[in-house]
Amino acid sequence: MEKNLTLVILFVSTFGSISYIIGAVLNYRLKSKFLNRGLSDVSLIKAIDNIRIDSRLNALKWALILSFLGIGLIINKSFALDPNSITPYIILSFSIALGLLLFYLIKSKPAKEKQ
Repeated sequence: MEKNLTLVILFVSTFGSISYIIGAVLNYRLKSKFLNRGLSDVSLIKAIDNIRIDSRLNALKWALILSFLGIGLIINKSFALDPNSITPYIILSFSIALGLLLFYLIKSKPAKEKQ
């Protein structure tokens, strides 16, 4: 058990480090391309902020989908439903739909405040 946990921690930390380094290099390349095109600092900051907002919303969307998928799986496991029936799939579909609905409500809230 301890050996498996060590391997998982090693894999996650290695993958996380590599992805962080790749992200830093790509951000540097993006900023240098903006500066080479002659964009001012204000427009550069606005463009980067828009990219960050989009990536945050994308991460939020997938986090909500996976969280509600997990809730649906927990519900299916707790009620011990027959896997050959359609009921577990309906519960999973509704739980994912609730996650997407929550994402829509969170995303549309700032749009209403701007108006």
